[in-house]
Amino acid sequence: MYIMKLSKVRISNFQCFDQSQTEIDFEEQLTALIGLNGSGKTSTLQALSRMFGVSESARKIKVDDFHSPSVTVQRADELSIEAWFTFPEVESEADMIAVAGTFNQLCFKSSGNEMMLRLKLEAKLTVDDISPDGVVDETVYYVLSDSDTYASDKCRELRRSDRNNIQVHYIPASRNPFKEISSSTKMLLGRLLNAIQWDQSADGELQKALELTEQASEEISKNSAIKLIEKQLQNSWQEMYSGDYLSKAKVNFLPLQTDELLKTITLSFESDTNNRKATMDRLSDGQRSLLHIAIIQAVHELESKTLREQSNRVHFDSKKLNTPIFTLLALEEPENHLAPHFLGRIVKSMSSLAKSTNAQVLVTTHSPSLVGRIEPTQIRYFRLDSTSRSTVVSKIQLPDQQDELYKFVAGAVKAYPEIYFARLVILGEGQSEQIVIPKLLSKVGIDIDDSFVSVAPLGGRHVNHFWKLLNGLGIPYVTLLDMDYGRNGGGWGRIKYVVDQMVMLGKSEIITGIPNWDVSDSNPMTDTLSNSKNTAEGLLNQHGVFFSTPLDLDYSMQLSYPKNYNEKLTGENGPQDKDWESLKSAVLKTKYSKGIADYYYDEMQDEDAFLWYNYRFLGSKGKPVSHINALEKIDFNLAENISRIPTGIQEMIKHIENEISNLSE
Repeated sequence: MYIMKLSKVRISNFQCFDQSQTEIDFEEQLTALIGLNGSGKTSTLQALSRMFGVSESARKIKVDDFHSPSVTVQRADELSIEAWFTFPEVESEADMIAVAGTFNQLCFKSSGNEMMLRLKLEAKLTVDDISPDGVVDETVYYVLSDSDTYASDKCRELRRSDRNNIQVHYIPASRNPFKEISSSTKMLLGRLLNAIQWDQSADGELQKALELTEQASEEISKNSAIKLIEKQLQNSWQEMYSGDYLSKAKVNFLPLQTDELLKTITLSFESDTNNRKATMDRLSDGQRSLLHIAIIQAVHELESKTLREQSNRVHFDSKKLNTPIFTLLALEEPENHLAPHFLGRIVKSMSSLAKSTNAQVLVTTHSPSLVGRIEPTQIRYFRLDSTSRSTVVSKIQLPDQQDELYKFVAGAVKAYPEIYFARLVILGEGQSEQIVIPKLLSKVGIDIDDSFVSVAPLGGRHVNHFWKLLNGLGIPYVTLLDMDYGRNGGGWGRIKYVVDQMVMLGKSEIITGIPNWDVSDSNPMTDTLSNSKNTAEGLLNQHGVFFSTPLDLDYSMQLSYPKNYNEKLTGENGPQDKDWESLKSAVLKTKYSKGIADYYYDEMQDEDAFLWYNYRFLGSKGKPVSHINALEKIDFNLAENISRIPTGIQEMIKHIENEISNLSE
């Protein structure tokens, strides 16, 4: 048995996918589809369900499936869905023959020397006077070519039996867990029950069970009220029917035929400690969702692993098993009804299921908790193009896996998965930005939750990789960095760092002839550039890069609101006196520029700020606590306190307001 995997799909004119063939490739085990609402995640799962759903209704193309960019534009009259499968373990020519035999010569050898199976669904919509609501004709066939263009002799209609070898279990986000579990239990477990080699003798299990059910019905029928009901039914029936064969009407409470008996299958649950029993209707919605997934997993593993062993297979009629060759679990928003820690179990369980069997998992989610539990390489990001209103799908762009930065960048975005669900991302440098920026934004009327703005501390080292990642996903961003003026590598050094990072992203070198970081006769915050009317800071502001000046956000806030940051709280001792030289070494840190320190920072003006900065942000107080305490005391209802917001932050807020106003929902 060869491992079979869904390599990619191509979708055209289906729901929110336009006429261009949108290609989505998948990982061999689990792939997560993420993005804002209405971006095409559900459409992808439904497209696969239209091809390989486990019921006739799931496979039926509907009129509403044909793409229409707006209500004023006529629907497309054709759509197509393609599914490409590969066989990762196939190496030799003999292997290829074996696989092709399994699919009755449906496979072909690609130009890349891979064994592939390419299946395509095409549907046409006809709207005329006879059928004003539209009539859909569809065909599913296999293509013996990996070329975008192929001759008619390269495609043949797919037989129903071959199509049934691939099954997609689609679990929608809007679901009735009890109804769907009952349906899955009867369909999946019922499929196995019907294939069991039952003992057909009088002493067989089913015959004995029927005798017991009949006895149970007889016992219930002894009730006087039941007898009264049965008598009245009998009288009414005899008035309607006078024949002999069906002359007696009798109330039964349990099935009296074997096929009906098997259809009554359900699940019950018992406690290990007190033998207390419960039926499925006692489960919560979340527990029912877990059970639904567990049933699919159990049946698949039984069919793909356990029944491969002859000692287990002898209990079943192989002609009735109808085991699918490939199974796809398409799970939409599993976080519905579930506590976050269950999501980790689902990811682990589904990955294990797909690892060594002919199964794969596609999951859509809006949960950062789930996204944080998978690798960035497993993510496909969906968005709607602002102009065409059609779906665009992107992979997460990371450094090469051989690059030492790969683990750093992958780990960083995994730690802050909320950036994938944002309409705009603010890249800051640390905890201070995560606390202060949302507060300041809210005070000027920007609610980060309502605006889908995310603040992530990813703006420090290697920021170009995060710029590249967000560019690739089409997510706007701004960057807030520390100017660190006077500190080692700060000031002009920080300007050069940003320009170099932008060049690495493929942009032009917007500032040239940058001085060394430690020069004191040129200031990037105040001096205009020789070839521009802007300062270096101002020019970078135009490119979405802003600075907390002159040092960092902590110092900026302290300078703007000294009464709130530079006062002792209850139980505090306050800063201890230090000489000016010691303070400069503490605040500007080691290897600072003595020239800038002597020229820009003044003992008379800055000593108190340095003392409190050292006490609040470099001591044991901690940045988060210091900011939280100070921000709670600032009355932002006063216009003067709004105007005190640090200049660099004010410029960033203006930029954010403009960006948000241009973003579509």
